[in-house]
Amino acid sequence: MSARSMTQGALALLLLSLLIGCQPSLPAENVPERVFFGEQVSVGNGFAVSFVKHDGPGQPASLGIILSKSALEGLPAGMREYTLALPGEAARTPFNHVTLDWNPQGHGPPQVYDVPHFDVHFYLINGEQRNEIRAENAAAFARAPPASSIPQSYRQAPGGVPRMGAHWIDANAPELRGEPFTATFIYGSYDREVIFYEPMVAKAFLEQRRETTREIPQPESYPKAGFFYPTMHRVAFDNEAQQHLVVLEGLRLH
Repeated sequence: MSARSMTQGALALLLLSLLIGCQPSLPAENVPERVFFGEQVSVGNGFAVSFVKHDGPGQPASLGIILSKSALEGLPAGMREYTLALPGEAARTPFNHVTLDWNPQGHGPPQVYDVPHFDVHFYLINGEQRNEIRAENAAAFARAPPASSIPQSYRQAPGGVPRMGAHWIDANAPELRGEPFTATFIYGSYDREVIFYEPMVAKAFLEQRRETTREIPQPESYPKAGFFYPTMHRVAFDNEAQQHLVVLEGLRLH
């Protein structure tokens, strides 16, 4: 079933209360004028779906994914990538598609990100370009983008991941200063280009149904001119709809 048909019931309540800022008593038919959805993808015992919210005609204000409560149950024992198409109304953002990557054992650095978590990659490149990111192209992983396109507090992690790229981690992130990992924001690059924005969130944090909103450190320059880029990222849970959100907010034109 198309997620566009889900404006009644739980999904409508979620978007009315969390995205639009209206009271849940407002008619659900008001939702589609401002919030647009991709297609649902099965995750665990539930689903995930992408969305974009517009503040005005053709002006995106936020975008992200919705993850049903039951999606945290019945997840595979091994790593799994779920690909989410963005709605066409996200065209004024630089993003082409989203992947939700489930990491049941986590990954390095040890004692930091080695807990079960989700990586939410918002890619600036398409799927065919991602397939060209191969392990044998080690030199391309190492070739950094111009310094102006990565925030000053970010440092490149060694190596890279096929079909993904190299990762840049904020040196000021709380989890790198002895605090437990909850949610963080990562930049990704390959062969001198920034190719993804990545909120990363621990499964335990989602299960606790906590909320966090954090600023995204900004670069001096942006990969593509004339698009809306996020300045905040948020993780939240809607008790009424029983759904999680991972959102890029505060979109600004650059």
